[in-house]
Amino acid sequence: MKEVIDFFKVEMKNGGLRFIIKDFMMFLTSSPRKELDEILRIAKKHNCKFTFFVVGRVCDSDPELVKKIAEGGHEIASHAYNHVDYSKLTGKEIEEDLRKSIASLKKLGIKARGFRPPYLLFKKNIYSISKKVGFSYVSGLEKKGQPFKINSIYEAPISPPFDWELIGIKGEKDRKKIMHTWKKQAEAGGVLLFHPWIAGRLFKKEFEELVSFKTPIKIESLINKKKGYSISIDVGGAGVFSIIKRLIK
Repeated sequence: MKEVIDFFKVEMKNGGLRFIIKDFMMFLTSSPRKELDEILRIAKKHNCKFTFFVVGRVCDSDPELVKKIAEGGHEIASHAYNHVDYSKLTGKEIEEDLRKSIASLKKLGIKARGFRPPYLLFKKNIYSISKKVGFSYVSGLEKKGQPFKINSIYEAPISPPFDWELIGIKGEKDRKKIMHTWKKQAEAGGVLLFHPWIAGRLFKKEFEELVSFKTPIKIESLINKKKGYSISIDVGGAGVFSIIKRLIK
């Protein structure tokens, strides 16, 4: 059966879909080394920098992976410690999780300036809490445009479409349509969101085409310059689950 993504595949059995997970821990973290190595190769080839939002658990379980990203000169930001729905947590629980995430990065010599809420789900208090624990920006709103201030902290909004919209598309026409939109967003400026699997066998061509079309910069640089666009990579999230939902619709 044709692979859907490099770290799991789908096959038909007894008249239904069956998901085969090739590496369970890699599936849970959605941070396959093969795809991340490819992303770093593409960045080096095109002399550009990305922003990686890394879950704290990945910092603790695979510190060498995170160090390798940092050695490439890329920005590393927080994607929480536990990839959980922040909209369902109390302010105290959120602060504790963020501080744990900060500590996991600090052990690797990394000071994160930014934070992205898991699932892009959060309450309004995320800005005041993020400011309190030391972040200078949050990247969580689904909105086109450049970073702007909310209560003395920056919001670096994420421009759609998202990478998972490539899953289930029908034919080259749909791929070109999404690529056209991404290129327009790159020209307009802002932040684009991806997961490591975007550099896998199925979608590497589209990802590298975007990178070569217009050079991205880190989100921290985007905030300072007030122009340009950023490519962000969520490492250690649950993007795979969104993919599965899309596939079985």
